[in-house]
Amino acid sequence: MRELVENALDACEAIRELPDIEITLEEFDTAGLNRLIGVTATERTDSSLYESAKTAASRKKSPVADKSAAAGGVEEGAPAQAAPQSEGGKRGKSESMYYRVTVRDNGCGMAHDLIPDMLG
Repeated sequence: MRELVENALDACEAIRELPDIEITLEEFDTAGLNRLIGVTATERTDSSLYESAKTAASRKKSPVADKSAAAGGVEEGAPAQAAPQSEGGKRGKSESMYYRVTVRDNGCGMAHDLIPDMLG
C-alpha cells in the first residue's frame, strides 16, 4: 500500500498537480473470486454417465487408500466438504480469502512501452 501511494504522489508531483488519490480494498471469498474472474461451477446433470468410471476406479484402489479410509482419512474421489460457517455468516478458519487493492490517482501515468522496465 505504501509503495502504491508513494508512486501516485510521485506521478502527481511530476506534473505539478495536487494529488487526488483513491484507494479501494475489496475482500473476496473463493466463490466471490470465481465470480469476479468468470469461473462458474456447475453440477453434473446426468450422474449415470460417470458410474462406469467410478466402478473402474474402485476396482483399482490401492491397499494404501484402503488403509487410509480405515484409519479415518478421506477416501480418494470422495466429495470435498464445505468449510463450516459460524453464526452470523463469518468464515471458518480453513476458508481462503482474497483481496484486491486498487489505487487511482490524477498523476501522469506510465507510457505503455515503458511499463515492463518500470515494473521489472
